[in-house]
Amino acid sequence: MKTGYDTSVTNEAGLYCYRCDEVLVSSKVFLQYLASSFPTQLLKCPKCSTLYIDEDMIMTKAVDVERTIEEK
Repeated sequence: MKTGYDTSVTNEAGLYCYRCDEVLVSSKVFLQYLASSFPTQLLKCPKCSTLYIDEDMIMTKAVDVERTIEEK
């Protein structure tokens, strides 16, 4: 079943929150760009909700979403 967002995000590197010293967990979040909001799966601190967005996501997926939205 397609969920509409990437569910393959895992914390294999054992990343943790620099504020809370908690291990980041995979979580469904909504990101906004201009007037659009879209669901995605990111690593998030379970205590303070700080998000971790890796460089690969920014350089690939986020750029694609940005282009798509700006074309409309």
